[in-house]
Amino acid sequence: MAKSDQLPREVTAVMSLPDFPVGPVNEQRMQRTADAMLQFGVLARQYADEVRQGTLIRSMISPS
Repeated sequence: MAKSDQLPREVTAVMSLPDFPVGPVNEQRMQRTADAMLQFGVLARQYADEVRQGTLIRSMISPS
């Protein structure tokens, strides 16, 4: 994974399957993360309305 993604080994070590955490998605936790990312400028302002309405997260969880 480190070679194809050009990421440091420290990053890919925790991403490598089967150790990468998978499981049910917690929509509320994802929404809080998106809110914080928007607040601190990590997420582009073009997504502000979708984040506030919750539609950005819902589209990621169940894209249609």
